[in-house]
Amino acid sequence: MMMLNASESEAVMAALSGVGLNETEASIYQTALQMGLRPASVIAKRAGIGRARTYDVLEGLKRKGIVREVIRNKVKHFSCCSPEELVQLIESRESALAREKERLLSALPVIEKMARPAGSQLLVETVHGSDGLKRIFQDTLKYNAPIYAFVGKVYSSALSGDAFASWRQEYTKQRAERGIWYYGIVDEIGEGPEDQQDSLKELRIAPGVRLPVEIIIYGSKVAIFSTEKVALTLDNKDIADALLSLHQAMWSWSSLAETV
Repeated sequence: MMMLNASESEAVMAALSGVGLNETEASIYQTALQMGLRPASVIAKRAGIGRARTYDVLEGLKRKGIVREVIRNKVKHFSCCSPEELVQLIESRESALAREKERLLSALPVIEKMARPAGSQLLVETVHGSDGLKRIFQDTLKYNAPIYAFVGKVYSSALSGDAFASWRQEYTKQRAERGIWYYGIVDEIGEGPEDQQDSLKELRIAPGVRLPVEIIIYGSKVAIFSTEKVALTLDNKDIADALLSLHQAMWSWSSLAETV
């Protein structure tokens, strides 16, 4: 067998552990890799591990796709597949995890409803800074439902031109690509946070209403954003429904805004 120095042995064990092999599996894998096609008893003797244990481990490695089995003279022989199969094993796990993530994200709104029955409790969170604001807007994309907003020119002007405003434009593209509409009530015509072409937005002006902040309503959640990049989020269906009802009432008597 090839002798490895301490650093090489440590590196190999760490790599095999990353693939998901425990210490015994890694030891038997390395032994089988260097010996080629052999019965389990021979591999067990060389590895210094009991025959029954070695056989069980080889069967497990076979199920993982990194050891193959051949029958010779009615005796099972085992050998390792190409080491490149280990890379494919990780890639397969990554693909499986990506699929599981997509399934989880799709079911997340339903799961959250199970954990927090509608209207049964009020969850409040305060966030500070651009990263916190971004997290809230990214959360709106999970619901695949319209966003209803109140936003004032004072708020829009205070944030225009900074890095967060640039990020908001990228977010708006993502929102539009997902077919999520933004229905905003504004207090004055001016440059708004969702002001770009093909952004799936409709804006209406409510003269005489002072809106120094931005308020968005989506799902059972409400988020209130200040010009200091501080936001308050509330997760409660009753509150969200109340503000949505107010939005609908104001929408009915406000006038259409072509630009904001």
